[in-house]
Amino acid sequence: MPILGVNIGRVGFLATASPDNLEEALGAVARGEYDLEKRRSLECVIEGSEKAKHPNTVALNDVVVSKGPLGRMLQLEVIANGEPFCTYRADGLIIDDHGNLWVAANQADEIVVVNAKGKAIAKLGDFDGVSGGLPVHMLFPASLRFHGKDLLVTNLALNTHLFGFVTVDTDWSAQVSRYTVVKIRARIREADED
Repeated sequence: MPILGVNIGRVGFLATASPDNLEEALGAVARGEYDLEKRRSLECVIEGSEKAKHPNTVALNDVVVSKGPLGRMLQLEVIANGEPFCTYRADGLIIDDHGNLWVAANQADEIVVVNAKGKAIAKLGDFDGVSGGLPVHMLFPASLRFHGKDLLVTNLALNTHLFGFVTVDTDWSAQVSRYTVVKIRARIREADED
């Protein structure tokens, strides 16, 4: 299904038109003066008691799934080519151009990369304490985004003492006064074929 992207916000990296040149862009489409780019699409399926409230959603770039009450992680069943692939419990995940899953393993303070066969092929990141109120490297990584050859990772660093429960990172998180985004090279060594 052809889509004409119109940037009405601040980022708009997939958009080719803006409100200022929309009339001109629509005229070019009507004249057949455009190029088509094939894009990968995603389908989000909500199962369980919430399914009736949320129909299946098809997305072009990403799907945001918000979790329930504090302290609960998402449980995501990944289906590739119509077949069950694997299940992950994580705060965030992203799929690269090679079909690898990059998972924010927040309790381990790292990013785990899993190939299409379900094998962990890389573990990236580390936690090196808190300095000046800032996490050094990753502390409870939450969301992921590719940016060129890099991976941007937000550090949640949530002080769970405030909510009445303790995790392995709670004492460290209590020292955090400013949140950070970590930039790491989104490169993994070529995995051996199984």
